[in-house]
Amino acid sequence: MARCKKCGAKLVEGAKYCSRCGTPVVKRPKKGIKSIYVITIVVIVIVCLVAWYYVMPPIEWKVAEEEEQLQTSNELPEFFYTIKI
Repeated sequence: MARCKKCGAKLVEGAKYCSRCGTPVVKRPKKGIKSIYVITIVVIVIVCLVAWYYVMPPIEWKVAEEEEQLQTSNELPEFFYTIKI
């Protein structure tokens, strides 16, 4: 049961004013199911973005890996083997 913020008296359900001191009753809006849906969607979007980041690394990483493989490889590209002298 709700109480008056000014005098602490118990408030009758649906009352607009306190029966003891006459202070207007301010009703707080309840958190509805709407806010739960919003929070759930935000969490899902964040999880998807983090997963996408780790599954699809940036292009710069792929280019750097390819350059590193070329530098460490002692073999000539296949193109040079097809050239006849």
